[in-house]
Amino acid sequence: MWKRALVLIVYLCNVISADVQFRVIRQWKFINYTWSNPEAYRSAMENGVYVPQNIVMSGINYYKNYFYIAMPRMKSGVPATLGRITALPGFGTAPLIEPFPSWDFNKLDDCNALQNVQNLEIDPSGKLYILDGGHTHSLMAKPTKNCPAQLVVYDLNKNMTISKYVFPENVAKRNESFLYDLVIDDDFVYIVDNSASDPGIIVYSIQAGRSWKIRHSASMRADPSAQNFKINNHVINVPINIASVALGPKIQRSDSGITVNQDRELFYCPMSSLHLYSISTAILQNEGNSNNDQEYPGQVRDVGRKASQTDGMIMTNQGVLYYGLLSDNSIAQWNSTKPFASGQKILSRDVNYIQWTNSFTIDTNGSITVLSNTLQSFIRGDLDTHRYNFWLLSADIGQQSYIHEDPSIIYQPVTSEKPPLPVPSTTEMSTAQSNMTAVTKSDQDGGASQQILELSVIVMAVSVWVFYSN
Repeated sequence: MWKRALVLIVYLCNVISADVQFRVIRQWKFINYTWSNPEAYRSAMENGVYVPQNIVMSGINYYKNYFYIAMPRMKSGVPATLGRITALPGFGTAPLIEPFPSWDFNKLDDCNALQNVQNLEIDPSGKLYILDGGHTHSLMAKPTKNCPAQLVVYDLNKNMTISKYVFPENVAKRNESFLYDLVIDDDFVYIVDNSASDPGIIVYSIQAGRSWKIRHSASMRADPSAQNFKINNHVINVPINIASVALGPKIQRSDSGITVNQDRELFYCPMSSLHLYSISTAILQNEGNSNNDQEYPGQVRDVGRKASQTDGMIMTNQGVLYYGLLSDNSIAQWNSTKPFASGQKILSRDVNYIQWTNSFTIDTNGSITVLSNTLQSFIRGDLDTHRYNFWLLSADIGQQSYIHEDPSIIYQPVTSEKPPLPVPSTTEMSTAQSNMTAVTKSDQDGGASQQILELSVIVMAVSVWVFYSN
């Protein structure tokens, strides 16, 4: 009988065990660059052009044996906001960052150059989409807001800029917008505006050269009850609106082999929230749903509740979502063809290496790479450059990124488990906003439900063991 108990215990433990093995492939205590000469480095240090403790990595993307890295200018002393390193082994674990495509292209206070790259995406043809927020020094006493937000497209194979699109004021306000994340959907780009006052999803039509914003406060604004969480004893207690997005595969519904629907779902969540939401790309692509810069009057899908707050996420072309759980120091997975409540799975947990999981990328060999950092220390101004602060964690998953469409995959996501979420009334919106300032302390811990799950599994396992032993 004890053998049967042992088998069951192993099965129960697999609910929370990792079947994807992550390994550290790069780690840095601080960021440094490939300077043109020693004098340039010395001068930058002396003049405050380069301040190591003021530089953080926020976004990463893979293309042809390189990792392209975003380093936003949230503080002074960031000489280059976009760079790259080789993805090939044998070049050290803490390589210098090569400013990309050049030092001049990263020149501060030049609106024709990159000012504040928060994130980036690369399509299969090698077009690099660079999300430049424009304004700099957002964590300083006096932020600089001289340049508008723009989307720069750069051809990595031809080494040339293809286009620059400046967002209009009604879409991305120069004094308020905070462009945070993006995904590419054929002729459309979906961009997160993490603005504290006007959050939403910006839609850019490549073909039309136009943009508009979809606003939905019920799902895109911070949840006051989830704004307080901890990462390694560092408390985060501010309302943070919609932060990350992930794009699902095309939904292939067909009758007699004839495709009748190729819509996709865009998944997203505010950082100050435990809920995952999604919206149809058919809704996003209809400019009329911007509702003259007012609230989107329709419905979005509340996918379900996560164990903790999330920043970075990515979906594969088979519909598997990978995402971080910040206060749980873990990386999780959900196959979107299965129910969300029962289909989530913790892949890896580590308090040292898995801290603020900021960004995910998947290479063409089926390996996922996660950018983890100590952003919780950076924003408090106590980044310790004598300790490791940035890690690239990699694992083999055997799947491709959402960006690589596979016609052989027939993707049918699970139907909604919860009723759709309507747009809030004006009264509800006002109440939610007042709560954001009223809630100052909370015992909310996003990892609590996961800890309860683990405790339940352990209790169940012990109970089974006792039962069969007797």
